[in-house]
Amino acid sequence: MLKHISVVLMVLLIAAAVLFVSCGEKEEPSADTIETTETTSPDTELTDGLPDVNMGGFELTFSSYDGTKYWWSLNQIDAEMLEGIGVNDSIYTRNRMIEQRFNAVIKEKRIPSVEESLIRDVMAGAVDYEIAMVSDQRINSCLTQGVLMMWNDMPGCNLENPWWNADANRVFRIAGMQYAAVGDFNLSMYSKSYLFYFNKDLYGTLNQVSDLYQSVLDGKWTYDRYYNVIDQYLSDLDGNGEYDNSDQYGLSGFPRVMYQILLSGAGIKYVDLNESGNPFFAVPGDERALGIMQKMSDDFGKTKSYFATNDSALYMQMFAGNQIVFLADTMWDTEKYRSYDISIGMLPAPKWDESQENYYSITVGGVVSALPKTLPQSDHENVGILLEAMAFASRNDTLPEYKEIVLKGKYANDTESVDMIDIIFDGQVYDLGVSIWDIRGIFMTNIFEKASPDVVSTTEKIKSQIIKQIDASVEEAMNSGGY
Repeated sequence: MLKHISVVLMVLLIAAAVLFVSCGEKEEPSADTIETTETTSPDTELTDGLPDVNMGGFELTFSSYDGTKYWWSLNQIDAEMLEGIGVNDSIYTRNRMIEQRFNAVIKEKRIPSVEESLIRDVMAGAVDYEIAMVSDQRINSCLTQGVLMMWNDMPGCNLENPWWNADANRVFRIAGMQYAAVGDFNLSMYSKSYLFYFNKDLYGTLNQVSDLYQSVLDGKWTYDRYYNVIDQYLSDLDGNGEYDNSDQYGLSGFPRVMYQILLSGAGIKYVDLNESGNPFFAVPGDERALGIMQKMSDDFGKTKSYFATNDSALYMQMFAGNQIVFLADTMWDTEKYRSYDISIGMLPAPKWDESQENYYSITVGGVVSALPKTLPQSDHENVGILLEAMAFASRNDTLPEYKEIVLKGKYANDTESVDMIDIIFDGQVYDLGVSIWDIRGIFMTNIFEKASPDVVSTTEKIKSQIIKQIDASVEEAMNSGGY
């Protein structure tokens, strides 16, 4: 532990001499571009660029979910003591070192419903926290109620740094105003990354596992390769001529997760930003997106090689029982799979084709950082500096500790999955059509779960309904001053 603390201390002390920068606006990316977290050369020594200011005991308090309602992601921001557990101890060490460096205190207030409390507290002028860690699926209600402070002029932190998620920065905006952000101190969003788990033993009966991993590293892990592989493993195990939960499949999981991981992996977003910086329904008129969706719908409509079910206990049982090769799920669920007596690997969503430059991994169901509108001007600089320091330190220590936890148990001997997790995390993308507006649900119900023969016409039928939802939210945010 002393060695662990020393490493963190050394990293933090290196940053002492560099002046901080503010969260100013930079050039807006094009609407059809998906950004991923920046990478830095291994030879480049990173610092957080912050001065060692004395904050005189300033308290930074996070409002977080207590787990009674929001238990399905990793929401821990602070730790009360060292417990010999990697992530917990890393968070404890990180926070205590930052407290010592800036003469500040980092606290966490755990409550059942962060968004409801934030709206109520701001309206009443009784906010006793500086940061609200709000569900991505609930942040829109906070925005339209006009209770959020924008990040644009927040001094001390720089959302362009690689320890802040670039795609989240681009997505959580209206008219260029940043209403939420995701930094690396927020492990929740990492825990909600979509991925494919796979049974290496079962996969190895027909193909080489090492070749599969290598195809990812070579940029050749594509939708066509994936689809052709899962089709090889369909087997009527009981020989009754019917396919049910007694048989073997190439793929399983929640239907909406199975399809969504592939759509996002192909670079498709339901909602993007227009030239004015406002969200819009991006699918209509996008020939590439419509063509990909049509092919996926056609492909899955004519194969029996996947087992779709909303019963998670059933597909987990089948996965553990060597009946499923690929399982679509989230990083959060690795803990459930550690006890399985099968060899498990991890894979990112496949690219659409080899011409696609990056792998993309949708993340949804975690929390985002929000600033209460009542945050005093005098506190802005302290809050920004502490958030920047936490995000930077997490990038170098807490996030690696989380990766190690993910890889424990059945993954300990699967060294290739280390590279896969890096690819998944580096390729995180967000889609407001998945998290805020349930456009995914509309599409899945009307197209994929019905194997619709015509994606274009179905899209046209639901277009007006979706546009009304988005426009209403934007108008509410503008009228409430919540932007």
